Amino acid sequence: MPNCPINSPGGDHTIQTTGRITSNRQFYDAGFPSIEPLDARQTALVREFNAKIESGDIPLEHVPCLCGAEEFSRIADFDRYRIKQTTVICNACGLIQSMPRMTAEATRWFYGSDYYRLLYDPEILHLDRDTFDGVIARSAYRYEHIKEQVGTASIDKVLEVGCGGGWHLYPFFEAGKTVVGYDFSPALVRFGRSLGLDLRVGSAAEIEGEEFDLIILSHIVEHFLDPVGEVRKITDHLSASGVLYIEVPNADQFCLGGLQNAHTYFFSPRTLAHYMGRAGLAPRMMARFGPHIGGIFERSEAAASHDLGSEFAAMRDIVRAHERREAAKDLLKSLGVFSLAKSAVSLIRRVR
Repeated sequence: MPNCPINSPGGDHTIQTTGRITSNRQFYDAGFPSIEPLDARQTALVREFNAKIESGDIPLEHVPCLCGAEEFSRIADFDRYRIKQTTVICNACGLIQSMPRMTAEATRWFYGSDYYRLLYDPEILHLDRDTFDGVIARSAYRYEHIKEQVGTASIDKVLEVGCGGGWHLYPFFEAGKTVVGYDFSPALVRFGRSLGLDLRVGSAAEIEGEEFDLIILSHIVEHFLDPVGEVRKITDHLSASGVLYIEVPNADQFCLGGLQNAHTYFFSPRTLAHYMGRAGLAPRMMARFGPHIGGIFERSEAAASHDLGSEFAAMRDIVRAHERREAAKDLLKSLGVFSLAKSAVSLIRRVR
């Protein structure tokens, strides 16, 4: 691939990709194997999805960064499952994002068709109570974190946007709280309703006249096409003392395995705080949960913006460090000593 500007029309804008910051074939080679195990159905779905992109049946769009900048550097042309999705980094603010990305119409189809779940988490579409309880157990830290930071006495009504089958809402439901959830997946909404949860097919745009003491946006903000505008609208449904719990993947833990076509933006703790500030929110606290960032946010008339002047360099270095690690792994595999080296590292860690 030539390291030269690629200009793409974006309405009244000209979006430029001025170069790339990676070179490893895993980021650009269509023939590089998926780093996730795919069954035959998933493999067929990836081929079908890529064909729809190539034909224009899934329309894509070029837009400026959230900061308004129009120049980007390329990171990858494929996601972890080898879906054709270009990932870039803004040369101005360092925000990693998908570009071009699916249009609003294509995005709604993508989630409403269960295509997303079939690709990324097919087992979840066949929910039973044991699977549901397993998801609750794995995500229990969110409920415990909210209890610790906010308490439950002040929470009567809870909303989750992108609620799936309602597993994050269920602990609040069991605690006697009124819970409401929205999700684009009809199958998951049906299952949650079978447990007595008030789940609805759709998005926060369908909410009318309701207020909530807690709004959960867990692994949904990175999917929004306009996270600042959409979060700002969602905050209109907060009660006077209400708070939001927001959790996203942590771009500081960048790896190819974290790239997926469904993610529009990839936030670091710094860019998340900055752009949620633009939505009128200030973090009461933020914490890292493995490869994710979670935080309690509250409305603030003077939400602070954050200096992102060094963010591009910081994220570029993180991406390149990952690439170097992957190159080292490839070398060790080619020499037939990767398993031995991996065992040695594990042994050293145990000794320490």
